[in-house]
Amino acid sequence: MHKLAGLEWQAGKLRHSIAIGNFAAAEAAASLYIAQVARTISELPPDRARTTVEEACALLEWARRNICAARASLATRLAALHRVSGYAPPAIAGHAFSLRG
Repeated sequence: MHKLAGLEWQAGKLRHSIAIGNFAAAEAAASLYIAQVARTISELPPDRARTTVEEACALLEWARRNICAARASLATRLAALHRVSGYAPPAIAGHAFSLRG
């Protein structure tokens, strides 16, 4: 059961990163979680491996939905900020200079 405990720990890191809105940490945690799932299921009997994969898929779907909701919320807040501040995005995307030589 040692591997399953590590898997739960990685899942907890992913949940926590999403809950606090640290999406860079969530991306890293998701990668580590997926790698841990792959290592874990290779050592489990088929029925337990199937259950573990189903649980992993459910967690990743939960993460996807929450990240989409957070993105929509942040987009709404950004739009409101643009309206009240009078700030407009730059007319030129990127920079207008280049370095040579």
